[in-house]
Amino acid sequence: MGRRVNLSKQNKNIEDILEWYQITKNSLDENEKLIISNKNTTLKQFIGLTKQEVEEYFKYVKDELEKMVCLDLLAAIEAALKIDYFIRAEGKKRETISKFFREDYKKTKGKVSLDGTILSAWKEFYPEYRHKIGAYRGFLKYRNWLAHGRIWEETVLCDVDVVYQICDDIISNLPLET
Repeated sequence: MGRRVNLSKQNKNIEDILEWYQITKNSLDENEKLIISNKNTTLKQFIGLTKQEVEEYFKYVKDELEKMVCLDLLAAIEAALKIDYFIRAEGKKRETISKFFREDYKKTKGKVSLDGTILSAWKEFYPEYRHKIGAYRGFLKYRNWLAHGRIWEETVLCDVDVVYQICDDIISNLPLET
């Protein structure tokens, strides 16, 4: 079959990402309150700003944090799906999806497409998960927008709770080999 993929084992877990987000957001909220109440005036960038300017700054920072975390969550699921693909492609399991992944792996030499191969295969071989896969697939355009520098207009903006739920549905329900 050829060379096996060396997995880094550095992929993230969505619960850790969500916990990091909550801690970071809480810290931002607390700092914003302190700065607005003038109890933390040691940060030079905030000296002389109005309350509205401080609020606008923190709104921007929290919005950027949400975008980063959404990208991280979506990428974590992509990693889990690709790890599953490689484990199945390099293994000997006999179920249909593993056989399909082995054949694809041979043809593509491991250059796998998330949407074109992996998600399509899950949808075809496990139709009971098509809604969960479709929900995740619906966020790929947003993920690509974030990952590729936001260079085009994007009308769909997401929040962490929604993206986390979609990602959790994939991890919790699909019988992934990870």
